[in-house]
Amino acid sequence: MVEFVRDPAWQFVGAVVALFALGVSLWVYWAQRYRKRLLIDTVARVPLVTRGAKEIDGLEIFLNGRPIADAIVWVIRIQNIGNLPIVASDFEEPVSLSFLDDAIVLSAKTGRYTPKDLRPRVGFAGNTVTLEGQLLNPGDSFTCRVLAENSRKGYERRARIAGVHRVETQRTIKSIWFPLMSVVPLLISFGALFLSPQPASRGFSLRTDEVPYFVVAGLSLIAAFVLMLKYIVAELADLRRRRGQLEDF
Repeated sequence: MVEFVRDPAWQFVGAVVALFALGVSLWVYWAQRYRKRLLIDTVARVPLVTRGAKEIDGLEIFLNGRPIADAIVWVIRIQNIGNLPIVASDFEEPVSLSFLDDAIVLSAKTGRYTPKDLRPRVGFAGNTVTLEGQLLNPGDSFTCRVLAENSRKGYERRARIAGVHRVETQRTIKSIWFPLMSVVPLLISFGALFLSPQPASRGFSLRTDEVPYFVVAGLSLIAAFVLMLKYIVAELADLRRRRGQLEDF
């Protein structure tokens, strides 16, 4: 038994497994720590009136008696993606969505919300939409449908919320961290196969000194598969959530 433990190959296995376990532990701690997070992201951007409409003779589009041109409907999702509630008193001021340059907000109202007893309050003036602060438990979300003229350049988000470092978007959530975590086990697996002795056996039989390296390679491949599967499941869940938020568009 002592000789087995002292075997450099199996020591290599133990070191790799220990390092991988440490990395997983740190990742789980980072993902599960308590924090407030607010997501404000564009679910859909649908041109209602384009600049080309001006070139069609006799075509005029009005909203409440006012002619409009180059108008876009924005569907914007607001969601508590943290694991702590955000209460009304956490908001120093209403959340604002300010469309850039000479944009004008023509209308704004809430769409689908979860849970059903959530009652978000939305207002607008000039080029800015305001969202009143209210209780948002983890997972609570609602959409805001905004009709804005000359808004092709998008909007800026502003929120001062206690415990929220910054407002997040889908782009900031999808960082390279998760794909990178999936690549590391693959690198470990290829490294183990590269460092293993040249196989002298045939078929499925292995020499004793080959086994530790194949153990590391196999465990690393399983870890990479699990991480990629988790990533795919998360992407599918987000796709279903977005589809549900567009059903009442």
